[in-house]
Amino acid sequence: MSKTYTPSATPSNKDKIRLLVGDTDSASMVLHDEEILMVLNEQTNVGLAAAACADLIASFYARQVNTKNGSISINASDRVKAYRDLAAHLRQSPENPFGGTSYIAATVVVGGSSVTERDTLLNNTDAIPPLFSQDKDSISIQTVWGNDDHG
Repeated sequence: MSKTYTPSATPSNKDKIRLLVGDTDSASMVLHDEEILMVLNEQTNVGLAAAACADLIASFYARQVNTKNGSISINASDRVKAYRDLAAHLRQSPENPFGGTSYIAATVVVGGSSVTERDTLLNNTDAIPPLFSQDKDSISIQTVWGNDDHG
């Protein structure tokens, strides 16, 4: 089974579906090409087929558990909700899935959401330091060679 995506001005229906559901990163694709093609055999409308694929991706994430390590968390349940919402959105305008309001299935997880939590993490000598930080006047970027301050 393969997982491919080819950006194009005239994409295949499979690639249109991958674009609509955000399954375009070759390093982390969820659906196999053959699964998308199976959906297209059952549902020839690209918008409705994309909605069905969004439901399949939601089902994939529904099998995963939420995890937390310190202040960093991965909430698979948030992904399930995002893909279910995307499927509903695609079903609302199946004849014109690329028109109207842009919709991206994404979840932002904020670590260090309180001043105390941030300070505790920054003072923990065993914690991995952040790759970048920003204060009011400058941005500090951690590189493998040390700190590069850009302000």
